[in-house]
Amino acid sequence: MNRVVVSTNMKIHYGSRLVESGSTLSSEQTRAHPQWTIPSDDGGWWTLVMVDPDTTPPSFIHWMVVNMSGSRSEHVVEYEPPAHTMGVRRYAFYWLRQNGPVSISSSQDRRWFSVHAFAKKYGMTLVSRIVWWVNW
Repeated sequence: MNRVVVSTNMKIHYGSRLVESGSTLSSEQTRAHPQWTIPSDDGGWWTLVMVDPDTTPPSFIHWMVVNMSGSRSEHVVEYEPPAHTMGVRRYAFYWLRQNGPVSISSSQDRRWFSVHAFAKKYGMTLVSRIVWWVNW
């Protein structure tokens, strides 16, 4: 995967709660899929991926939205909220820059997902990663 380019214009919210690296949310706050904002004047193409990085092998994918540009987007993996029964668990959002629109099968295996392999396969650049926690 290409180098990480930090961007502060991309935001993810569960309701009114902004998700930032290090944030802790309750399981109730994460039941509905989050909303996002991307730079509207950018004209680029984006992918947003949410994973549980602590499952093996290598990650469990909870959500994937591709071909995000302006008001367009395509959900290729429908949102599955965090679903553990106790304790605190780590999750991560990845923003990936696409070179243009991509065609991706919606049959991604949730249990065998690697963000790095996915980005490499489709020639995407990791722009930002947000690591956060859910408390039960």
